[in-house]
Amino acid sequence: MNIDKFRNLLRLKFGVIFKNFYLGTGSIIAVVFSVVLQVTLSNAAFNGQKGQFILIMTVFFNSIMSTIMMISIPIAQEKEKNRLKASVANSNNHTGYLFATLIPVFLIIMGINMALPLLSGVQMKLISYILYMIITTILTIMSLIIGLLIGISSKKISDTSYIIVYAILFLILIPQIGASNGFFEKVSNFIYTGVLLKMLMKVSTNQPIEISIFPLFIITIEFIFSIALIFILIRNKRLKINQ
Repeated sequence: MNIDKFRNLLRLKFGVIFKNFYLGTGSIIAVVFSVVLQVTLSNAAFNGQKGQFILIMTVFFNSIMSTIMMISIPIAQEKEKNRLKASVANSNNHTGYLFATLIPVFLIIMGINMALPLLSGVQMKLISYILYMIITTILTIMSLIIGLLIGISSKKISDTSYIIVYAILFLILIPQIGASNGFFEKVSNFIYTGVLLKMLMKVSTNQPIEISIFPLFIITIEFIFSIALIFILIRNKRLKINQ
């Protein structure tokens, strides 16, 4: 891999994100809501857990909504404008292109996640904060993969937008509804966002996480399946790059 070409593509990817603020809508909402809700909401209305409520909500906006949008929309735009071949050529290969696409988004999302507990007014012990960072890292990586799948498989930007809406609603709403509905709780147990939501609820209140085989199995299987699907799509030339 040519390091200079890879660096140039990284700069280009960072530039695309910062020039198109709508890509980071979820991150903007996360930061703004953290500050506004921290000031306006009553702690008593949430049984002393106002900060935890704000934190979990804003993490989901940032790590799911923004991550998926930042990955999938630029890929779809490049495909529609026939610029994808040039982008891959600038990084020498598919792998270089994918890493140059993922790294900027990951760094931006995780940088915001680091600050969200402070902005939400949540006081965590050191071990809880470390676990929080691990959980949000997994959440972000899984969402990066979902974004890649949407971007690679979509033929047009309009198609990407529709899929993003349904994906975000499914990944965010099902676990949230599952907190008060038995059926949706069972469904959320099979979604990485549902599994990680329960862990976030624990660490945000400085409670220990009970690690069991089933949630780890669900996350691992979904990760492996998603990665395999990406390689299948690329091999079948759904990425539409002329060699």
